[in-house]
Amino acid sequence: MTEQTEPFAVPDSVWVSPWPQPIVTIDGETAPLVTIHPDGTLEYGEDYTPDEAARQFWDALRRYAPQQFRRPAVQALEDERDRARRWAVSLENENRRLTDQVREAKEHARVAMVAALNLQRQTPEAAQRTLGRIREARTWSAVWVELGQYFGLTAEQAGVEARSRRLGDSL
Repeated sequence: MTEQTEPFAVPDSVWVSPWPQPIVTIDGETAPLVTIHPDGTLEYGEDYTPDEAARQFWDALRRYAPQQFRRPAVQALEDERDRARRWAVSLENENRRLTDQVREAKEHARVAMVAALNLQRQTPEAAQRTLGRIREARTWSAVWVELGQYFGLTAEQAGVEARSRRLGDSL
């Protein structure tokens, strides 16, 4: 015969005990809702309802082993939340990439506009006037200011060219 021991709690409201005492007791608010005896008989408490007993049983199991007895809806929501987080990160990266492309496209458009405006100004008469000013220039800086204006170089580009010619370097 099996040795008698005290009942032990699995989780809060479900009690499991060795033979011949009741096998499982599901507690309610004030008294046991249902008790399962070794011979399989059920003893119902005064406040027993099938829904409440089932709710207490599953809630106790979820507290005892939350990963194994997680509600399917909760698991589905957590999975969906994780998927949404991954999607948000992906969208943020895509947004950064597109923002960079827009910035680059604006810069290309600006450069193209400057080039188009410079082409309009490049007439034979303008070229002759620029060559005349270059002949009169006394420094590399003055030469590259004229060339920069004619060819649409930035001040920085013209300065780099003038500095390299002054120092004897060629680009």
